[in-house]
Amino acid sequence: MAGILTNRDYLVHSYEVDAWNRVLPQAILLYMQDLATLQSEECGVGIDRLRANCFGWMLYQMEYTLEKDFFGYETIDLSTVATAFDPLYAYRKFWLRDGDGQVVGEAKSKWVLFDFEKRKIAKKPDWLSEAYGLSGEEKDKLKFEKIPLRFEAVKSHEVKVGYADIDINRHTNNTRYLIWAIEGMPLEWIKQYRVKRTNIIFKSETRLGECLQIEMDHRGERSIHRIRKGDGQLAAVLEIDWESVEKE
Repeated sequence: MAGILTNRDYLVHSYEVDAWNRVLPQAILLYMQDLATLQSEECGVGIDRLRANCFGWMLYQMEYTLEKDFFGYETIDLSTVATAFDPLYAYRKFWLRDGDGQVVGEAKSKWVLFDFEKRKIAKKPDWLSEAYGLSGEEKDKLKFEKIPLRFEAVKSHEVKVGYADIDINRHTNNTRYLIWAIEGMPLEWIKQYRVKRTNIIFKSETRLGECLQIEMDHRGERSIHRIRKGDGQLAAVLEIDWESVEKE
């Protein structure tokens, strides 16, 4: 049984672009996060029902590729489908289309259901997969690239988790990690290069007031970023492939 497909247009607002009018990479993640949440609401398993069962969704890994930039006041045609559930993860795909209807971006993600009070992974009830149009027998368990966890950092900076970083799950929203990673890159680099591909793995929650260390290794058109908590525990690791804006 195929999962339910949900589609929505997203207008790139002026507050979602950078100094060169390009959509911010974290805005792309926010659109996908919003559409996944919207689909859940439409399928009857939205935030209120999850909270009533003491559940919440937590993104574990997201890998996306964008072949061209979108600019201010352009429209992104975004669609998503839940592809499979297994005992640990739920899998979801996204597609981004431009104004001509061409697919210019794709993403795959895997999520864990967690107990909102105990902050531990929870067992997924059958009614959850059924709500997304899945039978439980789907084989489309997406494959993801690994990210090296060990590398010698060439640069690091520190951030403190603030009020605006926290989402409805009362932890740091997944988009913030991408912002913090990109902020470690030189401004001249960001001007001349665009984020073409991002792979993010989330290892542990971070909460309001925590101080985080962002470490980076940058070689050619690829950068790797490791985000650690104050006790040294790994919170997230990101791999970003960059492309010269002249190649577009």
